[in-house]
Amino acid sequence: MKSNGSPPPEFGFDEDHSCFLVRLPVHKKEKLAPNQQGVAGEVTAQVEALLRVIDAELSREDLQTRLNLADRENFQKSFLIPSIEAGLIERAIPGKPNSRLQKYRLTEKGRALLPPITRDPCAMPASHHWATERSLTTLCPDHVWKVSAILDPRRSNGEKELVELAGKSLLLPKNEAFHPDAMGLRRRCDQLIAS
Repeated sequence: MKSNGSPPPEFGFDEDHSCFLVRLPVHKKEKLAPNQQGVAGEVTAQVEALLRVIDAELSREDLQTRLNLADRENFQKSFLIPSIEAGLIERAIPGKPNSRLQKYRLTEKGRALLPPITRDPCAMPASHHWATERSLTTLCPDHVWKVSAILDPRRSNGEKELVELAGKSLLLPKNEAFHPDAMGLRRRCDQLIAS
């Protein structure tokens, strides 16, 4: 970091040494790359929502379930086909587009459009990190959890657990230096997938 003129990292601990914080300040000359500004403006909201829920090879049914969509025709017309045509997702079995075993995955181009995945400075189970990284749950500046309407507690216990976070407050360390960054929380709150 020193060799490229970046500010030095900052390290800190709370009074009880129950948590630590490492801050890596952004270089003064650094500008946000397009992929750090989110997908909005480059693709439709439907395509953005689809990209955010893909974390592995998934079937059409699995994708529709994650997006809480029942209409197959609407899903294909508004979500799936535009994503494939834009080169953002691809078929796992390219030679057989109508195969009953067909699954879909992100392409490099699709991954590049998503904001970089960063871990929140909060101790959370892996499922909570997964949902937060995909803008399905977020901690807002008032330190209260907000949850996307896409999540459906009837689908699985994991989604039920995430939905139950809505409105709950985060227990913060006594030392404010260890509190999550308010501007980052505001950005995440704004990016939360509505539906």
